[in-house]
Amino acid sequence: MSKGVLVVLAVLLTISGCGVYGSKSHFMQEGLPKAAFDMQCPKEQLEVTELSAGSMGVRGCQKQARYEIVSGAGWVLNSDESRQQK
Repeated sequence: MSKGVLVVLAVLLTISGCGVYGSKSHFMQEGLPKAAFDMQCPKEQLEVTELSAGSMGVRGCQKQARYEIVSGAGWVLNSDESRQQK
């Protein structure tokens, strides 16, 4: 096997455990705990909607927020998490 193929396999194995970087499954594992903390709402009460690639909307406990994936930083809050739902 060539070195390039081994690198690709290593990358695929790394991301397969946590979903594709920036995907909803990745957010559910890596971003949801942060959203629960930021919104002061249990994870079980949060509803996640994929807004676009790398952008998730989160609603729960009468609040809503938007998270964006940022290379090197992970999921970052990109809205006012205290905004009340209408």
